Amino acid sequence: MRGLLVISYFGLLHVLIGFGVYGWLVQPVPWMGPAGLILAAGAPLAYLDWLYLVKPAHAEPHPVLVSVIAGFGAVMAMVTVYRFGDDHQVYLAAALVALIGWLILVRWHLRTHGPGAARRS
Repeated sequence: MRGLLVISYFGLLHVLIGFGVYGWLVQPVPWMGPAGLILAAGAPLAYLDWLYLVKPAHAEPHPVLVSVIAGFGAVMAMVTVYRFGDDHQVYLAAALVALIGWLILVRWHLRTHGPGAARRS
């Protein structure tokens, strides 16, 4: 079940990045909305790709830099909505989905693999 959730989130990140690239290249929208979405979804995707390809012996339970970059992407999408109007809320919603999914994944990983996980089992 855990693997299915991670794979589903992994696929969702790919779809969100594809939507951001489509918006950036095809639609006449301000660059900040799609760029924020690409940052918000790209940071967790790059980290998960790195974990899968490199398979480090020890990974941080909460990689703060990934959360900061994803949060900055969501803020960029918020600024786009504030500056250019409500027509661009789809980028904000997608960026927030990517950020919230990342934070849920980190929270789940901390609960199952973080400090004190053996005591909770």
